[in-house]
Amino acid sequence: MLVKEKKEHDRWLGILEREFNREGFKTIREGKMFFEDNGFKTPDLFVLRDNRLFLVLEVIASPSYERNKNSVLNKVKRIKQRYCLEPVIIFEPVKYMDKKFWEQRKEHYWKYYTPKAKSFRDIEKHCAEQWKEKEDIKVEFWNEDTYKLSIKNLTTLETGKNVIKLKWLGPYTMKDRQKLKTGVKGSGFYMFLSPTSESGCRPLYIGLAYYKSIRSRITSHKAPTDRIGRFAFNHKIPIEEIKFKIAYFTEGSRCTYLNIENLLVISAQPLLNREFKDCYYGGRLKVFNEGNCEPLKPEIDSLEYESV
Repeated sequence: MLVKEKKEHDRWLGILEREFNREGFKTIREGKMFFEDNGFKTPDLFVLRDNRLFLVLEVIASPSYERNKNSVLNKVKRIKQRYCLEPVIIFEPVKYMDKKFWEQRKEHYWKYYTPKAKSFRDIEKHCAEQWKEKEDIKVEFWNEDTYKLSIKNLTTLETGKNVIKLKWLGPYTMKDRQKLKTGVKGSGFYMFLSPTSESGCRPLYIGLAYYKSIRSRITSHKAPTDRIGRFAFNHKIPIEEIKFKIAYFTEGSRCTYLNIENLLVISAQPLLNREFKDCYYGGRLKVFNEGNCEPLKPEIDSLEYESV
């Protein structure tokens, strides 16, 4: 990064950090992510809410979106890989970048991105749409005109990305699985119910089906090598008699699904789940379980597991 770009970068990083702290967030500047390779490891700003990692922000003052190891896309991929948070926030001082870089680089962006672009704002919009579609990565671009309102909006919990409603259906048995939706419309969450007193009031197992049907996931659990199949065999229970409930859900990325599964599992402590039972790893989240949700709690808030 050249001296002028570095100065602009640092100026805006300071402004953003002060604004976050003014709104009650805690910040860590240029903390290191753990990777064993020599790639990008130090996002500009870690933002904490309720003493938990809430979002990661990177400031870009010199445009490089996709075509080198320090590109915006590569940085976002590594942040998502390490923390599974979404969206990753990219701040660009667009007025500065348009004035300094647009005329000399516009033909490159017309050729490789979009011929209709008139500003780096248009490139941001194009990249956000393409990365969501092709990379399953959600990025939110901020600039000089939007950052204050964007930070203020983060202080309110009741937003779509923080509150999830799941309507649970069932119970079903294995022989009912043909009644379930197929394809992407059949995505969501499922929980097997224990037919024994071994698990008490806990579910037997909670799982997710991301961009595949719950129906196909339920079928895969019939295998004698699967944990559900082994449980049925060991307890001399016909696999077709094992009951389960489902909640269709078709919104968000894989990170969203994993965070919801994590919260369901740490709350309910299913007998056969191995992951997510000891710690909640995601961002601020509240799940409302509706319909026939027992034995799940009707409301699960990630704040309950802050110190777990």
